[in-house]
Amino acid sequence: MRLSRKARRKAAPHKKKRWRQKEEALLEQAYTLHRQGRIAEAAEVYESFLARHPRHGEALGNFALLHHSQGRVDRAVALYEQAVQASPRLHHLYYHLGNGLRQLGRPQQAIVAYEGALAHGAADKSIQLALALARIEAGQRARARTSLEEIVQRQPTDSEARYQLGLLLFEEQEYEAARAAFDQVLAVQPDYVDACFNLALCYKALRQPAQALTALNEAARLDCRDADILYNIGVLHREQGNVAAAEQAFLQALDLDARNGICLTDLAILYHAEDRLEEAVAMYERALECGYQPDSARHMLAALRGETTGAAPLEHVRHLFDNYADTFDASLVDDLHYRVPEQLAECFRQRRGEAGPAAAGLDLGCGTGLAGRAFQGMVRRFVGVDLSERMLLQAAARGVYDEVHCADIIAFMQGNAALYDLILATDVFVYLGALHDFFRQVETLLAPGGSLLFSVESCSRGYCLRQSGRYAHAPDYIADLLAGHGLAVQHRQATGIRKERGEWIPGEIYMVRRVSGA
Repeated sequence: MRLSRKARRKAAPHKKKRWRQKEEALLEQAYTLHRQGRIAEAAEVYESFLARHPRHGEALGNFALLHHSQGRVDRAVALYEQAVQASPRLHHLYYHLGNGLRQLGRPQQAIVAYEGALAHGAADKSIQLALALARIEAGQRARARTSLEEIVQRQPTDSEARYQLGLLLFEEQEYEAARAAFDQVLAVQPDYVDACFNLALCYKALRQPAQALTALNEAARLDCRDADILYNIGVLHREQGNVAAAEQAFLQALDLDARNGICLTDLAILYHAEDRLEEAVAMYERALECGYQPDSARHMLAALRGETTGAAPLEHVRHLFDNYADTFDASLVDDLHYRVPEQLAECFRQRRGEAGPAAAGLDLGCGTGLAGRAFQGMVRRFVGVDLSERMLLQAAARGVYDEVHCADIIAFMQGNAALYDLILATDVFVYLGALHDFFRQVETLLAPGGSLLFSVESCSRGYCLRQSGRYAHAPDYIADLLAGHGLAVQHRQATGIRKERGEWIPGEIYMVRRVSGA
């Protein structure tokens, strides 16, 4: 039967209703498949639905979540962006968009997304926390700190926000405030392992090793399968001189993670210090097999096997002093009785006489500025150069240099056209075996009549790599280099360079002068 015009007009809404029901059923099918983990089937249904409804915000958002869950973050972000344009009031979509942008390393855009969620009425603390973390990643640390402080002020029992505040305070080197934050986290959530671990790091930074060890032991009790916790227990024991306990902790960590390169290396260092050289070699070999700091491992293996190389690898030296920076002065001066900078400064003062300060000085391998401090007032303009950025931070804080440069000293010398009246190289040659390149550059940088002051550890012939991983140089080797580069000895003195296992390491200090016209 043919419908009349009037009847057809009445039937149209029923068709539209049936069509809408069919589309809603299709979308519900996609959701159901998605919830059941039938990802490929769900994706097919989403695509079918979105082909007919390309601006359906909820469908776009859920399809984005599907891609996100499968690690396809680029595709997910593109869909989230379409979703928030289509349905700007769905504030949860901004949150997921922000999370995706952070994963892609785009924190500034993530901040905009999270702020969009809050602007559209979201009040979820997870969005506020995510916004604070995005601000940290974007370098907006002050604003991030304010955000985190506001969250914990409103919700004092919010462990995650307070934990993140603790991390931020630790990175800002506000160790006491960070300690208090982690303590408060643990008061609310005593089984928060990471808070225990970071509390230990705070105590370590505050020079309270007993409390640090207590916190780490509690972390190990909460999670006895965490190799990093056991490794750090070993580090604390080693620093306190508890060799047996340190070895046990390192070995327990390696039982859980046999390829833990830093643990293998620290155990090698422990064995080396205890003269258990075969065991030290075995650990360095394992670290090398794992690919952990291979240059350092090869260098120390050469030292332990009695092989001599031309120089310590730059990465080995950089890593050594970056790790050493915080305790360098106390260790070198108090524990090893290192006095070379003062000895060289006194030598320079006596031979300089009434001549007054040198116009320009260059401190090569300046470290934390120990030599710079010893020569303070003897140089009008002083430049410091070191390979370790963390050592230079300490040197800059001392204020003894007019400039500091983070660079390999040979590379710096090669790229420098200035002339210096004074060049220092204290405790530098112990990381350089062959010294020809060094003296070749000194010849171009040292002004006529200018002075070079340096120290060496001594050996009988040429140069050698000692078991300590440091180089020693023979007097004849140094004499030949000086003669070959126009340098005359003003002062040479045998001395103890530093103590090693309670014994003085024999060496020499030199003050040499560039002969005019040389």
